[in-house]
Amino acid sequence: MKTSIYAWIAMAFMAFMACQPASESSVAKEQIAMRKTIADLEGEVDKSVEVDRVLAADLVSRYIQYYNRYHADTLSGEYLLRAASLSTGIGEYQQAIDLLVHFHDGYPSSKRRAQAAFTVAFIYDVYLQNPEKAIIHYQAVIDQYPDSPYARESEAAMRLVGMSDEQLIRFLEERNK
Repeated sequence: MKTSIYAWIAMAFMAFMACQPASESSVAKEQIAMRKTIADLEGEVDKSVEVDRVLAADLVSRYIQYYNRYHADTLSGEYLLRAASLSTGIGEYQQAIDLLVHFHDGYPSSKRRAQAAFTVAFIYDVYLQNPEKAIIHYQAVIDQYPDSPYARESEAAMRLVGMSDEQLIRFLEERNK
């Protein structure tokens, strides 16, 4: 399903770019080629049963390269989020955080800013097991996006930050009584 969506996006974009003026053709051709390469790599990553770290790192690099060249393109922000997600998946947590912060700060009108901010807190909490930074970032989500579902998630997560597995099990048992 994902692969077909990516392919559809790439084909729609290529059709759109074919209608651009000739003066933009060299830039457009390069941009189309980069999008096609990214779509092809996404297809390879989607097909693999196990995550190929080299392939995933290459795809992250391509997402970032596209963002750097075509920042004004609406797909650039989406590519940053995909790069962050893939970075998390291959254990490159600091890179994921950097990409999410870059997205959050670089797209002030995006509806996905709260999600990016929450994901930073979540990475600090779950993957990096840094409760101090997790709490700071969860609180930032609550303060900046008080009406979002991510604020409610942050409030719930803050109650669990720093708990050991045993403490978490006891908490859940007490809650389910």
